Amino acid sequence: MTRPRNRHRRPPAMGPGRLEIGSVLARTFSVWGRKLIAFSILSLVGLSPLLAYTLFLLGSPVSGHAFSVWTSVNFWGSQVLGLLVTGAAVFGVVQDLRGAEVSIGTCITEGLRRMPATIGVTLLMWVYLLSAMLAIGILGSLGAGLVGFLTGGSAAVTGLIVIAVLAGVVGWIFSMFWVAVPVCVLEAPGVSASLGRSARLTNRHRWKILLVLFILFLILGVPGYALRQALLPVTWIHPDAPEVLVATHGQQAVKTYMVLSTLFSMLTGPLTAVASAVVYHDLRTSKEGVGVEEIAKVFD
Repeated sequence: MTRPRNRHRRPPAMGPGRLEIGSVLARTFSVWGRKLIAFSILSLVGLSPLLAYTLFLLGSPVSGHAFSVWTSVNFWGSQVLGLLVTGAAVFGVVQDLRGAEVSIGTCITEGLRRMPATIGVTLLMWVYLLSAMLAIGILGSLGAGLVGFLTGGSAAVTGLIVIAVLAGVVGWIFSMFWVAVPVCVLEAPGVSASLGRSARLTNRHRWKILLVLFILFLILGVPGYALRQALLPVTWIHPDAPEVLVATHGQQAVKTYMVLSTLFSMLTGPLTAVASAVVYHDLRTSKEGVGVEEIAKVFD
């Protein structure tokens, strides 16, 4: 159940009525900062299996193989369990934008209720993404080979072009489907329909969304990279040699990184969900003239 906030407290701004990068980022961090404790608890609950797995590993010396497995489990586990956090955070953001208080338990309940559909949306998006990457990779390889055959020289330039095109396509697909989860949570039209709805909403605004994604990537990626380099510097000689890494930096550095990395993910994980919910709100406001009360009616 949601309840109105104190009537003496001024509700947050509803946005400019159009998608503006500065406004999206400002309100994203405003909502995230205002609800930091609630979102952190939400993330702690959602990602608790990963935290338990990390704490279990810390009870004994961590081998290179164990660290490698932990890295994979932490990444893929956060992708799956993060969908619960995303669904719950989207619900919480909409309630915050409408000026209503909502309990963490209610957010988790809504996240669980929508989780099967959000998993389906995410899997289908990755199918589209991987299919596009595979097609570009095949065509790029054929093109590079043809250029090398015709010119008798290196096809390195063609390879670089393929990589650039691939990066652009990946970013474009992410920007196209970035509000698919908010659509799934807030409108519940079904898996395939959520992706189609997202594509229509983001049309003519994808370059702005892509820029928001890039800025968030820098904001989240730079501290994460700095943490890794501070505790476990990676060299070009052994970029993926866990045994060498553990032997070089020792157990204390490895275990400290595992704990801090997990906590950092829990703290910042909801941020992208908040941003996607804010973008969804602004797209519907600007393109359809729908206010936050109308958006939130699905939960009433």
